[in-house]
Amino acid sequence: MGTWLQIVADIEASENEAAELARKVSTWFVSKGIIAATPAPRLSTSDDIEYLPGPKAESVLDDPGEGSLRPHNTVSITTGRTVFHTYQDSFSLICEKCGAHNEDGAVWAEAVGEWYDDRGPGILACEKCGFAQPITRWRFDPDWGFGFLGFTFRDWPSLDRAFIEDISTVLGHKIVYIYTKL
Repeated sequence: MGTWLQIVADIEASENEAAELARKVSTWFVSKGIIAATPAPRLSTSDDIEYLPGPKAESVLDDPGEGSLRPHNTVSITTGRTVFHTYQDSFSLICEKCGAHNEDGAVWAEAVGEWYDDRGPGILACEKCGFAQPITRWRFDPDWGFGFLGFTFRDWPSLDRAFIEDISTVLGHKIVYIYTKL
């Protein structure tokens, strides 16, 4: 059966502003009735703050009649250095200069680890043309996001694209949307 995740990751928020932006968006979610006003009892072992669906949560679904939300459908708010990804094994990194698909796992894994461990920017060079840039600037297919703030909708039916863009507007930042199954 598995768990479906829809992740909205802010890829521009700094570490210093992530907590304040999390409060801003969660307050907006509460005001719109998307999440409950108080955090849920701890449903997982993570440090993320989790909320249950609010009374108007279905209003942000792509198809409000697609299914009803239940208490196990949560919204988790993650603050802190995080790699937001699909949890899948197959993906490509696409060079912005030459368009080549780079798939050398050992090389990109080192760059991701360097960024995640805060040891540096995680510079990665294209296997084909040699163009180098931080791992956070590479385009992933499917999308990944590197940042300090994310919102995970666990087992929610598909979110409306306008709602996802509204989150970006409230943040005032570029976001990455990731839809995946564990």
